[in-house]
Amino acid sequence: MGVCLGTLAWAQPTLYLKQGPALELDWSGSAPISKRRSPSRSHLILQFERQPEPEQVGELIRRGIQVVGYVPEHALVVSVMDGQRLDGLGLARVAVFAPEEKVSALAVAQGPTEFGHYVVEFHRDTQAGPMREIAMESGLRVQEHPDLARHQLMVVAGLEQLFALAEWDEVAYIYPASPDLAEGRPVVACAGATTQFARVGQYVAQAGKGWSGDSTGRVTLGYHFSQLSAKLASDQARAEIERVLQEWARHARLNFVPGPSATTARTINFLFASGNHGDPYPFDGPGKTLAHTFYPSPPNPEPLAGDIHFDDDEGWRIGADTDLYSVALHELGHSLGLGHSDLPGTVMYPFYRRAEALTPEDERAIQGLYAPPDTGGADPTPPAEPPQAEPLRLAITAPGPQYVTSAGTVTLAGTLSGGTAPLSLSWSSDRGPSGTAAAAGLWRIPGVPLAVGRNLISVVAADARLQQAAQSVAVTRETAPASPTADTVAPSLTIQSPAGTNVLVSSAAITVRGSARDNVGVTEVTWSLSSGRSGVAQGTTSWAIADLPLLVGANTATIRARDAAGNVGWRSLVITRR
Repeated sequence: MGVCLGTLAWAQPTLYLKQGPALELDWSGSAPISKRRSPSRSHLILQFERQPEPEQVGELIRRGIQVVGYVPEHALVVSVMDGQRLDGLGLARVAVFAPEEKVSALAVAQGPTEFGHYVVEFHRDTQAGPMREIAMESGLRVQEHPDLARHQLMVVAGLEQLFALAEWDEVAYIYPASPDLAEGRPVVACAGATTQFARVGQYVAQAGKGWSGDSTGRVTLGYHFSQLSAKLASDQARAEIERVLQEWARHARLNFVPGPSATTARTINFLFASGNHGDPYPFDGPGKTLAHTFYPSPPNPEPLAGDIHFDDDEGWRIGADTDLYSVALHELGHSLGLGHSDLPGTVMYPFYRRAEALTPEDERAIQGLYAPPDTGGADPTPPAEPPQAEPLRLAITAPGPQYVTSAGTVTLAGTLSGGTAPLSLSWSSDRGPSGTAAAAGLWRIPGVPLAVGRNLISVVAADARLQQAAQSVAVTRETAPASPTADTVAPSLTIQSPAGTNVLVSSAAITVRGSARDNVGVTEVTWSLSSGRSGVAQGTTSWAIADLPLLVGANTATIRARDAAGNVGWRSLVITRR
């Protein structure tokens, strides 16, 4: 295999990857230099000279090439067999992800001695068995969480281990896990922005250049409501979505106007639907995918470009989970062209969170695509002034204000900009503990100790000119429910049969039995498989799942017990069918 370091770069469209350009290959059909679990397949980036046509994608499929992702601009992430011909496809280049491009800059900023929780995103064609085998072979501890996507694992690792893990071909990207994930609290994952070819991965920074604007940089887009949910009052749902539009328009030169129809060009169509609803991504029922959004044009064609679809089978609410405003705020970021953020606590982090406004990191991201908001009639491009150091700015993006937890530690994260290098960052708690952290643009301080009660934690940044910026956050550690009448106790669940958490069978199905207990009462026991199948168990305090269907290989089964207050307890087991 020969390696070509960008000799055709002048003729190639940009690859919008977070960690820089991919490693270009002179593909001769031999495997790239990388560890891989599959003995004969590798993941490549095929970048076309222009937006690929359906006929070109059809030719890939005819040759046995599997499309597993999309990278703006004009690139497909594919799985190919060794010896596969790639001629005659109209390719600008063939590339692979280098290991250093798979590890988030936030992980690197923590330094080589810091251990933390990280989400490992695998290419979407990788099965659960090989994913776990790769993690175990890399010497990593896998921490289970039932709400991770099928192609994700959470591991506890240091930087050296992360780079070793990134050497595997099947690994697509590694980024910090949020405190909610690390502490096992329920979360809901965003499925990721979509295109007509495939979904985009965590490694994608943005969808090209976003929507085009006028000579002043202003972008005007229409919006249309083709179908709202019967679970919400129509006027309230419209008001919440229009509030989302206004929030993004506050931070960039964006103008949203009502559109005449869903098929009008440059119009974002808001649609509530169930199951198959006319695009390549059918919804899957309650409790899984909440919504999906199509990137702008290109890569998506009109009238689909920018459209946002919500799963109408979900329990949509206003001001409470599942909160329409919070989900729509995240999805509109994709509609405008943003990928997922690696920074926990941001609106665009790949797991939804209750939010009212964009964070400084979200604002920075949207202003990387569009001009800043209008300045009230002032000249948007005033004469240049002599360069001078920007004011030192510090923000805490996670946890949110008045955060309450029962955990013994908390992870702080935020942004740092401006000032005169070198910068320093320190933290202290009014309950005694203190320390220092790496002063990165996107900083993270894991493991801050908490005493029972209220903890006021202050973060202070300083620069070479003794300029300082400080922010504080109040975190309350409680040992009992805040309200004596509120049920916050999750049910406990026990799997009695089969015994153990790793089971080897030769049959196509298995029966699982167990028990569940709660301080008030268990209302339902459900199950889900890594294959995507799910259902409801028979019984509650004593439950059974008859004929749980198994695929050949590793099957991860997650069983959840739920009470009337919505508290959930869970257990999982891995069943390997020979």
